[in-house]
Amino acid sequence: MRVFDARVAATSGLRSRIVLAGEFDGAAVATFDGVVKQLDVHDYVTVDFAGVTFIDSAGLRALIRLQQGAEAVGGTVRLANVDEHIRRVLTVAGLDETLNVF
Repeated sequence: MRVFDARVAATSGLRSRIVLAGEFDGAAVATFDGVVKQLDVHDYVTVDFAGVTFIDSAGLRALIRLQQGAEAVGGTVRLANVDEHIRRVLTVAGLDETLNVF
């Protein structure tokens, strides 16, 4: 089990980048939500998944909330550096296109 970490890596105007590492599960959601709250606005957010080893339904719900917040102000969320295992979970959940996985 790898401890979850989330941090804002960059913010430029309306664009932000959040870097995640570890297991994105129910125990990690409060940390993720705290990082999201650090953003003044979240129009265009890239979430870097390079260090994510696992995601469950709680992590998926947190991403959906982030996407809904971005859409409310005309923005979008993109997921970067998503490995095949995480991509498969997103695909099965029907979120791979909604969240712009690349």
